[in-house]
Amino acid sequence: MARYTCSYLVGLSVAEMIASLKDIIQECDLDLTYETGGYIMAKEKPGNITFTKLVQLEVLFDRNKLLDGRLQVDFVAKNEELPLQTDNHCRTVFEAIQRTVSAQQPWQLEADSID
Repeated sequence: MARYTCSYLVGLSVAEMIASLKDIIQECDLDLTYETGGYIMAKEKPGNITFTKLVQLEVLFDRNKLLDGRLQVDFVAKNEELPLQTDNHCRTVFEAIQRTVSAQQPWQLEADSID
């Protein structure tokens, strides 16, 4: 299973941050499939690639935990594809998501990792 993670610090209210996340999801051409208090799930639209390569994005945040007035938001992009190559579909989608998020203000990349 391919899995890529990153964390951002964002200086928006929770409502503004969620609205911004929905814009990011739409801009990345993902379908919002689930939303609850501190969790949002979106999936890549089927049709262009095999089922095992479809990317699922999970966004996690704790609205009660602020760091210097900013909220930490964790992104996890994953699929069922074995990451046998560093240039795989999940990584490509993850990097596109990162570019979209990084272009937003005031989102600031805190950390990222590849599992």
